[in-house]
This record gives sequence, C-alpha cells and structure tokens, in this order.
Amino acid sequence: MNAAPTLEMLDPATLTVDINVRKDAALTADFIASIKEHGVMEPVIAHRKDDGTVHVLMGQRRTRAAVEAQQPLIPVMIIESPEEAERITTQVVENIQRAELTEADEADAYHQLSLIGVSAAAIAKKTGRTKTTVESALKAKSSGAGAAALGKGWTIEEALIMAEFESDEEASAELESVIMDEPDQLLHVAQQLRDRRESAAALAALIAELETQGKPIVEDAGHYADDDNLYVTAAKRAEVSLPPRTMPTPS
Repeated sequence: MNAAPTLEMLDPATLTVDINVRKDAALTADFIASIKEHGVMEPVIAHRKDDGTVHVLMGQRRTRAAVEAQQPLIPVMIIESPEEAERITTQVVENIQRAELTEADEADAYHQLSLIGVSAAAIAKKTGRTKTTVESALKAKSSGAGAAALGKGWTIEEALIMAEFESDEEASAELESVIMDEPDQLLHVAQQLRDRRESAAALAALIAELETQGKPIVEDAGHYADDDNLYVTAAKRAEVSLPPRTMPTPS
C-alpha cells in the first residue's frame, strides 16, 4: 500500500527541478514580487528520491520564484512516484475542465502532466482535447519565447508562433506588434514571414551552388554581364520571391 502524501515545509533552494522546465523568461517580476509578499500559497508536489533529494514534479515555476524571492520555506506535498501519478493526473484534468481556466493555465497543466510521464496522446484522451492541441501547447512551453508569451496571457496559438520565430529577433518583434495591435492578422503575417524565410533560404542555396561551380557572384553585372555572372540586385530585397537570373551575353 502506498504511503499517504505528507506536507512538509522545505527550503526551496534545496529542491531540484528539471533544467528545461519553465525558462527564466517565464519568471516575471510581478510573479516574483507576489511570492515575496505572500509566499507560496499552494503546495508544490514533489517526490523524495532514494538519496534523500526532493524533486519537484509540479510547481517548478513557484519553486524557482521562491528561490528568487529568497523565501526560506515553502509548502511541499511529498508523494510516492510514479504510483501517485494517476491521482495527480485526475486532479489536473479536473482543473483543466474548469470553464474559467485560461489557455496559459491549460498549457501549464499539460506540461505538468508531461513531467510525470503522461504522453500527449494520453493527455488528449483524458482531457477531451485533440492531440494536436496538446502537442502545440507542449511545444510552446518548451520554448523560452513560447513560455514567455503564455506568461503574458497570450493564447497557445500565439505562443506557438512566437516559439517558431524565436531565433529571428526582427520577425519576433513584428509578430509581437501584430499580436498587440492587429491579432486577426497574425496568421497572415506569420505565413508571410515563413514565405520570406523560405525564399531567402532558396536564394542562399542557389548562390552557394553557383559559387561551388566557380562562378563569381556580383551585386550588379550592369552592361558587362555574361554567362558567368549572376545578376542578384534583388538578393537583398526581402519582398522579392523570384530566384535571381543569369544575364545573357551581350551580342
């Protein structure tokens, strides 16, 4: 028979969390300030390993915020794992089914379930959501930009798009502006950015191929263009999607 869960007050700095969970970007100043003022009100859920280490299963964000806020002790519910996983899953599913739950809260719940080994397919089956919805939420949560977007109260779809363009600062800035001012244009703008990215990649690949063939690449061949020169005036114009062309040899 499994031992009953026990509630303990522990130093958050002594707890361990998954290093890829809840990127620091999700720890907003307001959230840390709230923890500093009020403490951690809801116990985090953790498992004590054989070596005595207490590993947080649910509540990584609260734990990390408590460390940042220099809280000496936080409430920790110690459970047996994975035996208690099903019970926890049931509780999380009940929370997901609450009408007032935001998409950010829902994504966080999916993430919590994934931490205790529940697959996306199983989460979808238990919650009545589609597998695509669950996978999108988990993918957004795995990205710093996606987690930050969810932390701002944005939708899973918006967070997923921000995660997609995380490495492109210019695109990210443009998307954030669209979300704030014209959210109905987000999908259109995101597709434009994808098309622009693909066009730039195709152009770069073509130029690289020609360079391996020993053909010099010039900005503007002008009146001296010949078969060995590539006319690439449009190469730096992001709106141009047509491939560059080789100028004919003057007669």
